[in-house]
Amino acid sequence: MRTIRRDEQQAGTQRLRIIALSANAYPEDKRTALEAGCDSYLSRPFDTNSLLRVMAVASPDNCGNQHELEQQLDLLRVAARSRIAASVAIIKEALTRGDNKVVRYEGHRIKGLGMSLGIADAERIGTALELAGRDGTLEGIGVLLEGL
Repeated sequence: MRTIRRDEQQAGTQRLRIIALSANAYPEDKRTALEAGCDSYLSRPFDTNSLLRVMAVASPDNCGNQHELEQQLDLLRVAARSRIAASVAIIKEALTRGDNKVVRYEGHRIKGLGMSLGIADAERIGTALELAGRDGTLEGIGVLLEGL
């Protein structure tokens, strides 16, 4: 963050709005992120309404046109779908080794993306993957992955 802010200052470019998204919810984590140059901070889990509120506050005009914010959220969902596809590939490879820990971890990641960005199928399937990985019941995982 500090490097980004320093480079902006040296180049005289417009300030990039940065929202820190973290699993850490301690006050000192938020303070550290803001001191490092973030414009706002949001700890997980969060929902799309919370994200839209933070995006509105961090927007350059400080008003956050709802239509523009929804478009930005759609772009985040596209990026999330790409990350989910990568997780699916990782899970498929883990299944060949019977690695339930990887299935649990990637399922948790998929669930979090779904929860945060309002992607219901990802949240539902990610939850099922996480539980299957936790319980070591990997049969039927391929069918779940097809839903993503």
